[in-house]
Amino acid sequence: MLSKALADAERWGLVGRNAARLADVPAVARPKLRVWSPEQTRAFLATVANDRLFAAWLLAATTGMRRGELLGLR
Repeated sequence: MLSKALADAERWGLVGRNAARLADVPAVARPKLRVWSPEQTRAFLATVANDRLFAAWLLAATTGMRRGELLGLR
């Protein structure tokens, strides 16, 4: 956002140059995603079958809903 603002200011002649273009952007290390196998998912669902939140666990396991989406359900 800062780079865009400075680019606009440079284009309008308000600053001499966009110093943000000179910055080295740090590399973002993204963790490798780990996904349960169907067998692991079945075992988990069997373990939580009597949990009061079983419906939420089942939705999470079968639909790919995110945590915030699940928590927003009534």
